[in-house]
Amino acid sequence: MDFVWIRDSKIIDILENVQPPSSGQPDSALPIYTAKEEVDKVLELSAGTAQKLNIKIGDEVKITPL
Repeated sequence: MDFVWIRDSKIIDILENVQPPSSGQPDSALPIYTAKEEVDKVLELSAGTAQKLNIKIGDEVKITPL
């Protein structure tokens, strides 16, 4: 997975290619991922999507209702 952290419609941090947990890994052993700064949204994408779409820190995000 790729995690894209957003604050006020601006990308603050990106963590790419996060591997899924190991089979049988207990919840207590799962890593906790956080952004470098405070955010108000997180966008989860399939691994490699952030690079494929050339998503960069500082990019603006426009969220439109369906």
